[in-house]
Amino acid sequence: MQKYLSRSVRTAQLGQCWNNAVSVRRFATHENQTQILGVNYGKQIHNLDALKQGSKRPLTLTEKLLYSHLITTDRAWSLEAIERGETILGLRPDRVACHDATATMALLQFISAGLPRVAVPTTVHSDHLIISEKGADEDMQRALGEHAEVYDFLSSASKKYGIGFWKPGSGIIHTVIFENYALYVLATLACDDSWEKADSVCSDQAV
Repeated sequence: MQKYLSRSVRTAQLGQCWNNAVSVRRFATHENQTQILGVNYGKQIHNLDALKQGSKRPLTLTEKLLYSHLITTDRAWSLEAIERGETILGLRPDRVACHDATATMALLQFISAGLPRVAVPTTVHSDHLIISEKGADEDMQRALGEHAEVYDFLSSASKKYGIGFWKPGSGIIHTVIFENYALYVLATLACDDSWEKADSVCSDQAV
């Protein structure tokens, strides 16, 4: 009898815990989960709503992705004033990515600006200077020898300015981005033209 009562009490307690959990469950909306990995979805929706201002003009998915990243501090944008293919937009990306063939110049320009850290999450990927010719091991060793100065600079500069550095052998840039950083409605400024993998999750890339 005691065993039966004890089991009944435990069952009742579990039922109460379940009821409490169910009572506080909510639908996942931008209001109760506005920021994921640095992406502020609530702000994006606010920007898009402010831009539309009651306009009935339909928007494509690409337009929604772009317009939700408009820089609104300099001017008040109006949807009716934006002409497709004509208006130059000021956009604020969620992430910046560079590969080793172009990151050196980009970092030198950033250093000349005198800023202590990058303003948005940024990564440097060491893959373009590795030439596939004789096999992975031999090609890697050749690249490490020929481009040691470049890799040392990219590594030290990235560490100093809060930039993520993916060393040689870490993987191809667009695959690494897709597997580690691609998020829904993410806007990425990139210096590579092969970003279709990240696009497949409704991200938007500017080259």
